[in-house]
Amino acid sequence: YDQLTGIEKKLYGNIPEFMNNEIFVIDILSTDDGALPSKVELHKAYPNPFNPVTNISFTLPYAMQVEINILDIQGRKVRNISSSSYVKGLNSVTVDANDLSSGIYFVELLAEDSKEYTKIMLLK
Repeated sequence: YDQLTGIEKKLYGNIPEFMNNEIFVIDILSTDDGALPSKVELHKAYPNPFNPVTNISFTLPYAMQVEINILDIQGRKVRNISSSSYVKGLNSVTVDANDLSSGIYFVELLAEDSKEYTKIMLLK
């Protein structure tokens, strides 16, 4: 509520989904609903462990060229998932690992001067 104008404003933030009998602390709220990330961020894969499909999501501060690779446990590139331009904000790609063996792999996200990694586990 803005006391000067008498207008109610919506607040946005990272608000967790309601769960019965749970208490959450919300750190930051803003009137800006289009909050963009300030850096490249690779999120955890979902589902993980997976068989044979998982989703990889990442956020970008602005539109840029991104390369996404799957690496084996020794850091060798197994597959290139994507090498294209993505828009600012949240993006996602689907990984079908039907032709890979069960095991632990890493998702590598390369974007300009940034390298991000997350671990995935394929169970067949």
